[in-house]
Amino acid sequence: MEYKPSYNDSLRADILPSYTDSLMHHGIKGMHWGVRRFQNANGSLTAAGKKRYSWNPIERFKQKQAERQRERDEAIAKAKQRQKQMINDSKVWDDICTRDSYESSKYEKPLNKAIEEYDNAYDKYGFNHPNTQAAYDKAYDLAYKHGYDTGKKAAKKFSKDYDSETLNRVLDESLEEYVNRNEISKLGDDYVEKYALYTARSSAAHF
Repeated sequence: MEYKPSYNDSLRADILPSYTDSLMHHGIKGMHWGVRRFQNANGSLTAAGKKRYSWNPIERFKQKQAERQRERDEAIAKAKQRQKQMINDSKVWDDICTRDSYESSKYEKPLNKAIEEYDNAYDKYGFNHPNTQAAYDKAYDLAYKHGYDTGKKAAKKFSKDYDSETLNRVLDESLEEYVNRNEISKLGDDYVEKYALYTARSSAAHF
């Protein structure tokens, strides 16, 4: 007669644990038999064990508080240093512009004359007339050359007064309006050429 499991047999199989003939051990990767992380062979605690078992919640809280305070102090110090650097960079840039203005003032007469000739041609003939276009090209080229020459003279002076790190930082951030970063990177540490190119383009653009 064929045996058919009853309802009670099925219920018992679901509730009672099943046993196999295999033996399994669960550990962690890299562990070795008889080697403990927190306890020596003689039963004394290792350095890691002392740290683990001597854990004090109050001391731990104090340590965390000290760590957070140290991080805050470091962040504040960095912010103050950055602010100080920005103020210094601003003074450097003001000094550079002052020197440029001084150099520029010595060569303004030819440019002003060319601009005046362009204005007269524009009033007399209109913008599209060949005479006006010729006067415009002359004034534009003179403005570019004027900006380049005066910028170069100023840059030769200020490049001797400031270190490379300061000039790289100040010029790379300040010249981007007229000289893109790719051009600046190609010029490397040639601060004279960087600034001359900037003043040439800014002078021509303002015209």
